[in-house]
Amino acid sequence: MNAVAIVTAPGRPPFALTAYSRGAPLAQSTAQQNMSVALDGVLPTRASLRAAHRDPPWEDPCPF
Repeated sequence: MNAVAIVTAPGRPPFALTAYSRGAPLAQSTAQQNMSVALDGVLPTRASLRAAHRDPPWEDPCPF
């Protein structure tokens, strides 16, 4: 699962928070979670995210 949120606060510039999570496929496997924050002022759009991440297919609305 990939999720992107635009975080806003009064008097502060908005920033993007991206969360990636992959559950363990088997009991003996490891799970992975990754969080990143983009403070460069470039906010992702749905179109730019779809262009960069085409696999797996997108679902609208997001089930998560």
